[in-house]
Amino acid sequence: MSDAPNRPSAEILRASFELQNIEAAAKKKAAQGGKKDAVEDKAAAIKIDAHRKTPEELCDQLGTSMETGLSTNKVEELREEHGFNVLNPPKEDPEWLKLLKTQTGLFNMLLWFGGILCFISYSLKADRENLYLGSVLVFVVIVTGIFEYFQEKKSSDMMKSFANMVPPECNVIRNQGQKMKIPASELVPGDILILNTGEKLPADIRIFDCSSDCKVDNASLTGEAEPLKRSNINSHDDWKETKCLAFFGTTIPSGKCSGIVFQTGPRTVMGRIQDLAVNTAHVETPIAKEIKHFIFLVSGVAGFLGISFFILGCVKQSAATGAVDWTTQFVFMIGIIVANVPEGLLATVTVCLSLTAQRMATKQVLVKNLEAVETLGSTSCICSDKTGTLTKNEMTVQNICCDGRIYEYKYGSAGDLNDFARIDMKTTGKKNWKSNSC
Repeated sequence: MSDAPNRPSAEILRASFELQNIEAAAKKKAAQGGKKDAVEDKAAAIKIDAHRKTPEELCDQLGTSMETGLSTNKVEELREEHGFNVLNPPKEDPEWLKLLKTQTGLFNMLLWFGGILCFISYSLKADRENLYLGSVLVFVVIVTGIFEYFQEKKSSDMMKSFANMVPPECNVIRNQGQKMKIPASELVPGDILILNTGEKLPADIRIFDCSSDCKVDNASLTGEAEPLKRSNINSHDDWKETKCLAFFGTTIPSGKCSGIVFQTGPRTVMGRIQDLAVNTAHVETPIAKEIKHFIFLVSGVAGFLGISFFILGCVKQSAATGAVDWTTQFVFMIGIIVANVPEGLLATVTVCLSLTAQRMATKQVLVKNLEAVETLGSTSCICSDKTGTLTKNEMTVQNICCDGRIYEYKYGSAGDLNDFARIDMKTTGKKNWKSNSC
C-alpha cells in the first residue's frame, strides 16, 4: 500500500486538462510534419492502445491467460521489470527547510535587513531604542514565519490523512486459475483482476467480462458527475471515451467486472497525471506580485531617503563645524531607512490570510497555500461545465439569463449562424418566477 499522499482533486483535474492539451498539441504538430520535441515525447508517454486489442491479443502480449492468470515465476519476473504498484511520492522538503523558507520571503528579508541595521546602529552608538527596535523586527519576522509554517503544515497533514488512492487488497487469478487476495501494491501487468460493487480500481485494466449494470465512477480522474457504463467491447478509438477500459483510482458503484491489468503504478493514467501535477511550473499569485512590487518600491524610497539625508547631514555638519561625525550620520541614515520599513504589515497580511483560511475550512475548503486565499477572493464568478470542458476541451453555452429573460442558445438551421430564441420567463409556463431578475 502506498504511503504517498493524494494529489488534491483540483490539481488532478488541472493536470488532466493539461494532459489533453498536450495530446492535442502533439497531434497538431504531427499533422503539420513538425520535428519531435518535449511535447511530443510527453504525448507518446500517455499513448494507450490496450482498447484496440482483443482480450486474447492483449493476453498474448503480456504473457498471461484469462483463465489461469500469471504464474509465480512470471509475477516475480514482471515485478523486477515494472516494480511495485505504487505511485511515486512527490519530492518534499524536510520540515526544517520548510520553516526556513517562511523566514526568507521578500518581505521577511526586508524586515531582517531592517533589524540587522538596527543592531549595527546600536553597536556604533549605544542607543537602547535601536536595540529594542531591532529586537521587535526580528521577533515579528520569526513569529509570523512560524505562524505561516504551522498553518500550511496543518493543511499538508490533512492532505496526507486523506484516503489513499490505492486500495489495500484486491482479488486476482493466478497459478493455474486460483482466485486469491493479494496486496494491491503487488499487482503486475498481466494480472487478471476481479472487481465487485464498491471496490476501487488498483490499476488500469482492459475489461473482458462484466455484468450488464457495470458502471465506473471517473469523478476523481475526469470530473464526470455521473457513473459511466462499461462493457467488454471497444466502443471508441479514443482511450478516454471507450467503454472497455477502467483506470486506477476510479470506483465501481454498481455491477462487477473482470479485466486484464495493462499498466501499474506511475505508468497508469493517474500516475502520469500525478507526474504532470507535481512538475507543473510554479505560478506567482497576484498578492505575491503586489507584495514584490511594494517591497521594491519601499526599498527604493527608503534607500533614496537614507542616502539623501546622509549626504545632506554630512554637508551641513561639515559647513557648520568643518568636520563630519561619520558614526552619527551613518546611524541617522539607518534610522531613516528603518523608519520607512512597515514593520506591522507582514504580521497583518499573514493574520488576515490565516483567518480567511480558517473561515474557508468551516466551508469544507482546504487551503494549502495562504497566498491562494487572496487569489480566490479576487474571483467574482466562475462559470464552468466541467464535464465537457475537461473530457472534450469544449464548452457550450446552453442558456443566458439577462434582464428577467432566458435566452436559449440554438444552432441556426442555415449556415453557421447561431439563433438566440428570446423567452419571457413569466410567460413560458414552465417556471414560476417571483421577480424579473436572475
